[in-house]
Amino acid sequence: MTDSKTVSAFIDQCKLNIFHYRIFFIGGSGYFFDAMDVASISFILPVLKTQWHLSNVQLGAIGSATFVGYIIGALSAGTFADRYGRKNIMIVGLILYCLSAFFCALSGSFYQMLAARCFGGLGIGTESVIIAPFLTEFVPQKYRGRFAGGMSGFISLGFVAAAIVGYLTVPVSPSGWRIFFGICGLPLLLIPFWKAVLEESPVWLASRGRLPEAAQVLSRIYRKTINSTEIISDTKQLSLPHWGEFFRTQHSAMLATSGLSFFLMFGYYAFFTWLPQLLVMSGESVSSGIYASILPFAAQIPGYFGAAWLIDRLGALRVAAFFLVCSVLTALALSINPSVNMIKYSSILLALFVNGVMASAYAFIPFVYPARFRAMGTGMTASLGRTGAILAPILIGWIYNYGGSSGAFGLIATELCIAVILVLTILPQVKNY
Repeated sequence: MTDSKTVSAFIDQCKLNIFHYRIFFIGGSGYFFDAMDVASISFILPVLKTQWHLSNVQLGAIGSATFVGYIIGALSAGTFADRYGRKNIMIVGLILYCLSAFFCALSGSFYQMLAARCFGGLGIGTESVIIAPFLTEFVPQKYRGRFAGGMSGFISLGFVAAAIVGYLTVPVSPSGWRIFFGICGLPLLLIPFWKAVLEESPVWLASRGRLPEAAQVLSRIYRKTINSTEIISDTKQLSLPHWGEFFRTQHSAMLATSGLSFFLMFGYYAFFTWLPQLLVMSGESVSSGIYASILPFAAQIPGYFGAAWLIDRLGALRVAAFFLVCSVLTALALSINPSVNMIKYSSILLALFVNGVMASAYAFIPFVYPARFRAMGTGMTASLGRTGAILAPILIGWIYNYGGSSGAFGLIATELCIAVILVLTILPQVKNY
């Protein structure tokens, strides 16, 4: 036993292999389809406004509904994953999300759509909150930043795919938006592949005292025999985690990460949920508004992957601070001059910078928490953060009635300033990572 290593230490001494690349693309595909579904509503709202005669506040409610379900899914998924394992919870989330997309396609009224989007959020929250804390536990520490940041980069690809699919389907016919939702449900076909490739986290298995199973997983990953005597648990506490212990020991980390997540998600979804509709309300046609949104959505790609490349070189907090400051300056410029051309072109920069912050957050937030509370803490952070995503579309719809596009971008700039303060002052005091 003197030569035994913790599972994390064992993984840190190993190299990446084909298994890691497979789970990288599985995690990326999960983020991709989650993002495509979330972004889909941005391109459908302008059509629903006309077909169902909805107000701006009702449009905002539909845009926020996903995140109501997300909070429930993220909270329950984090708890169940820390208690019962990560793999099956992630797959259940994918199933729920796909079914909800089909329900959205069949919706015939405002309230049916509202319920379907809430149900979809339950699946998205269940799945997406598990991806980073689950899959990064298989990866050596020196690669975790770029691994997590790279996986989250698929979110940007999902938004771009949503823009392209939306442009090709929504304006084509009155039922084009239903086809769009149907396409969002197709990842249901990925479930057999996910089940075949994914392994349960050996870090989690060891934390539950199931060292023989953890050794078997490591043996399959690295294709060599690893005995249970060669590894030990990362933690000596083998009792099931519970909320009382979590709040007592992790309250500082939770407040810091949840605060950042709230303001970041507010700015992110205030911008991306309303971008096509802001262009339409500024005088563009529905087709032109969707088409003009493709470049800003595409700008997420260099934002995510550029940040992922920088994270392991400069540190996640430094990268987050840089991209946040750039986001604030761009939003301020848009609030001063919210012309159609300014929105079209400056929103490209805003999309790039905001998504650079997102990649940084996905990289470091799970590891603010110890393995025992990693899924629970990430789920709590994501849930509290998504309250910002709930409020953002509604508040933007309300503030537009009084301040127009200038007021909308001014609100985004203001709340991102608060995120800058958190990154520069409070988060560096959290020592776990």
